[in-house]
Amino acid sequence: MKQFAEYGFEGTSTRAIANAAGAAMSSITYQFGGKEGLYLAAADHIGEQISTIQLPGITALRKAVDDGTLPPTDAIITMLGGMADMMLDERSESWAAFIIREQQKPGEAFDRLFACFMQPMSEAMVELVGMVRTDLSGRKLRAVATGLIGQVIALRAARAAMMRILDITTMGDEERATIREAIQANARATLESGPQGRKGKV
Repeated sequence: MKQFAEYGFEGTSTRAIANAAGAAMSSITYQFGGKEGLYLAAADHIGEQISTIQLPGITALRKAVDDGTLPPTDAIITMLGGMADMMLDERSESWAAFIIREQQKPGEAFDRLFACFMQPMSEAMVELVGMVRTDLSGRKLRAVATGLIGQVIALRAARAAMMRILDITTMGDEERATIREAIQANARATLESGPQGRKGKV
């Protein structure tokens, strides 16, 4: 996964992967059918890891909204906070690099990633935003939901620029909290700009 994330599919050799894993090259063919199979397995692994981290919490939030025990705005804010925490965690570095490469030239691996976690997460966000921003529908609603998610994705996609702008060299707990709070404040402002938010009903 780390080799593919750093060098891409074309730039990664099975010899380098085998050496990094301390395994024989023949084991790649035996276990995965070759480099392409291994690449898809890496994509599946990333999707499973992110799904395990994110989807149970999103399902719980959605249920709380349906039960009437949590306002949809609070569910969205909580959801974005969890996504931000994952993006700011060092474990997500190689995942993000792999996914960003697939975003530039999507193929079967991207299709698997999208189906595994991107689609269920984005659809949950669209549904929740639609409950708050009743003035929006169709693509406008999806654009707002995508914008909310996009500011979280930027934490990895634009990591170097973000740290330069913040004038920091390391990401500690204080910096993570500051960024998380800023994202949540931006989201709340977007949600409250609709008619329900202006009336103070959400």
